Amino acid sequence: YNFKTAGTYYVRACADQIGMNNPVDPLSIKESNENNNCGAWAGIVIGSGNPKPSTAPSVTLIVNPTSGTVNIVSPILTWSVANATTCTAGGDWKGTRSATTIDRATKLPNSIRLGILTTVKTYTYTLTCQNDAKVSASATATVIVTSPFTSAKGVCDQARFSCKVGTSKLNATNAVSYDWVCSGLNGGVDVPCSSPK
Repeated sequence: YNFKTAGTYYVRACADQIGMNNPVDPLSIKESNENNNCGAWAGIVIGSGNPKPSTAPSVTLIVNPTSGTVNIVSPILTWSVANATTCTAGGDWKGTRSATTIDRATKLPNSIRLGILTTVKTYTYTLTCQNDAKVSASATATVIVTSPFTSAKGVCDQARFSCKVGTSKLNATNAVSYDWVCSGLNGGVDVPCSSPK
């Protein structure tokens, strides 16, 4: 008997009184009393078989360019995925992404233009994909966005409340000294300064 689905079944074996003259099943056992020819019921468990091992997803995420100037650079992210059914973006982009290598709508490789990046920082993009067996894989790409100007730390001058580099601030006259701070340029470090009275 062919069990169609996995589960627990209860069966017993019985003989057949028709016997050797049965034209349909000539190998059946001859039995004179149909009411006493069965064994006891027994439970058997039918499993689903050995499932095919799940192939882990593979994810590739590429950004181009990987660096640029703030308010100018506009990178493109391109990704490819294998053996996955769903993909989710994270980091500096969000939402569900296509798990196919070719986008069905555009017939082009999966890609997105990120637009002009407006903050000086390192942008991070991640893509995590999962298959039907809940096995996941991820990839990360980064874009370093810098200022168009060279940064520099502040530099004190000998004259009180003055700077060779940067702008004087927090000027203070104390009992024995003049104190101030020379601010850094374009994100550079502020430097404290002091001159004796």
